[in-house]
Amino acid sequence: MKLYKTLILCAGLCTISFYLNAQVCPTPRVKTTTKFTKTISDFDPPLPPPKGDPEVFDFDGDRIIFWVHGLAGSNASWSRAAEATDHGGAPIHPDYPARKAVNDLPTYTDFSLDNAAFSLKNNMWDIKGGYMKNYNVLPEQNIAIGHSQGGLVIRNIDRNYPQNTAGHDFEPYRVAPFGGMVTFGTPHQGAQILNNVDFNGPDMARKFAIKTCNDLGAGPLQEKLNTVDLGKLKIFNGIARNALSGAGGQLLQQTCSVLGNGLIPIFFDDFTSGITEDYKVGAPALAALNNFASDIPKVGFYGVETEPVMWRNSFFIGVEEPNTFTPFEANNDDQLVNLSNAMNQHYFSKFLYWQAEEAYFAKLTRRYCGTNINCPTWRARRAEARKIRDAYLRGVNWFNTANDEYKKIIGALEPQVNTQHYCECVELATNETTRTPVNDPSDCIPVLNKEYVCYPVTETTIEMVEKPSDGVVVAESAGNFPGATRNIKLAGSNHQQMRNDENLKKGLLSLFSGNIDPFFETEPR
Repeated sequence: MKLYKTLILCAGLCTISFYLNAQVCPTPRVKTTTKFTKTISDFDPPLPPPKGDPEVFDFDGDRIIFWVHGLAGSNASWSRAAEATDHGGAPIHPDYPARKAVNDLPTYTDFSLDNAAFSLKNNMWDIKGGYMKNYNVLPEQNIAIGHSQGGLVIRNIDRNYPQNTAGHDFEPYRVAPFGGMVTFGTPHQGAQILNNVDFNGPDMARKFAIKTCNDLGAGPLQEKLNTVDLGKLKIFNGIARNALSGAGGQLLQQTCSVLGNGLIPIFFDDFTSGITEDYKVGAPALAALNNFASDIPKVGFYGVETEPVMWRNSFFIGVEEPNTFTPFEANNDDQLVNLSNAMNQHYFSKFLYWQAEEAYFAKLTRRYCGTNINCPTWRARRAEARKIRDAYLRGVNWFNTANDEYKKIIGALEPQVNTQHYCECVELATNETTRTPVNDPSDCIPVLNKEYVCYPVTETTIEMVEKPSDGVVVAESAGNFPGATRNIKLAGSNHQQMRNDENLKKGLLSLFSGNIDPFFETEPR
């Protein structure tokens, strides 16, 4: 409404200026600029006040370490870490000793966080309840280590089944079978990827997959269809190739649409399971969990992967499972990075080749078309070269932007819209422009006289804010474990890799040595 008043006022001044034979009053302008910036906001919250010496428990057996898997995981997700903690890391990692601990790798259902907590708690007691009773191991002495979603599930066990710390009564199934929690890559503040892949919402994964299929398929398809030889008469070749090219392009779009609509929902089926609704960003269940003030020892580890995060994380999702490597050896994630660079170079070289072809036939057409009977062929060849060139350029652009598009899906690259209003004045004699920030366009009163003219300008800046992440969860979520003794960065570890890499070894060494929190100190065997 204020902008309309400004426009009316300016129109009035313009009417007066018309009768005074003055210059025409410019209308308020709207400028939109886009600025890309990278913001690295590392996360390392302050340490809470010391809790004093941990309580010492007397028990005959080893403490239990529960290794809990994440979304779409299994009881094999932590197999290498549990194996090394059982037997030590020798011969490759002799500095990682076996610990006086019994390992358990339980599973759980995934209908909701509450259902998962109930299921996991019961499975823990089913498998290790007898051991705790027979060897006088109190549940408070045990440790639960959760990866990703698994960290939220063990937190929910702590919330729904708190320990009876007053008398240390042995209450199987009624209380959490552990007294300390450790999380790796857990989306404590929500997983934006779940919001963004929602098929009834932004649907970003499916759109990205369809675009990938079209952009990478366009170049090879156009090259094949536009260079096929269908006969000796060149004119028929050109007509036929042009028809094939058009039909091929439509077929590619239809094929990519079918693949995207058919395969992506299957691939992302786990991302739409019931439990994921509970830890989308803004989910009420997650808010309730974060509002619970847990008083047991807890530590959070979060990864910050090296760029490009899409290719590095994808290697351990689609090519090699981290546990196919020996303990703590899932460290090299350059393979898909190198492959994508080679593919990008291939598409770019094709683009350059067909760009040169287009330029060559364009030159022939310009110089000799008036006198040479081959002119129609040159024009056709030029059009074909241009079409293939542009198709390969789509692939080049895809490789150059794919990592950023992927980061938008996981919430690691988000637009921040900033709007600023100015009063812009132009001195007519010198054409010099000055700007004064104002709160609202109506605060800039249009001025028109023989010396200068002033009018409101609204400028919108779209700033792309980049957030560090492990390739799935942003650091500001995984590194914000409420009430944790420490939130510790794993530099160079991606979401899957952190289950079996060098950083995991260093983190567990520090954890079990008691350097992070005395509760977690576990003696070497």
